[in-house]
Amino acid sequence: MVRNFLGRVVSIGYGSIEMSSRRSARMVRVYCADCGELLYKYRKGGSGRLVKCFKDGIVQDNTEGDLCCPSCGQAFARETMAYGRPANKIIQGKVTVRR
Repeated sequence: MVRNFLGRVVSIGYGSIEMSSRRSARMVRVYCADCGELLYKYRKGGSGRLVKCFKDGIVQDNTEGDLCCPSCGQAFARETMAYGRPANKIIQGKVTVRR
C-alpha cells in the first residue's frame, strides 16, 4: 500500500503472484542433464535460473509425475509448496534448460 498525492491509501501491483508471472512468461524445455531426455515443457516467469516449477505452469510432463527421468531413472526434483501453490523444487545440476 502506498499513499497518493492526496494522502489516500491506494494499492499498487498486479494483484496475485500467479497473474504477474504469466504476463512475462516464456516457454522453456527442461532436459535431464545425464541422458538429455525431455522432461518438461514449462511456462517460466522471470529471467533467472530455474529453481522451482509450479505445477500449474507445466504444459507437457513426460515423467508420469514421479519426478524421475523416464530413461535413466535419476531423481531431478522434490515436491514442495511455494507461495501457497504446489511446486517441484529442482535439484541443481540434474537438469538443463533451453528455450
